[in-house]
Amino acid sequence: MLGNTKELANDLAKRRYLDLPEVLEIFRLSRTTWYQGIKLGRYPKPIKVGQRRVVWRAADLEALAQRLEGGADAES
Repeated sequence: MLGNTKELANDLAKRRYLDLPEVLEIFRLSRTTWYQGIKLGRYPKPIKVGQRRVVWRAADLEALAQRLEGGADAES
């Protein structure tokens, strides 16, 4: 699902924020599944940076990846 977590951490360290297409590419989830997970508290909430644009903090996504690697499934 996530590939190598160390590589992901290095990639995320280079960026402070990621937009939705980047997030979905990393976690390999559909847009609907991602937003359901946010609603259920499984995934981090976005930060609104414009009227129609949201981003996620790289640090929040890295923490999610580490939590998921610890045994939880991305959709559970």
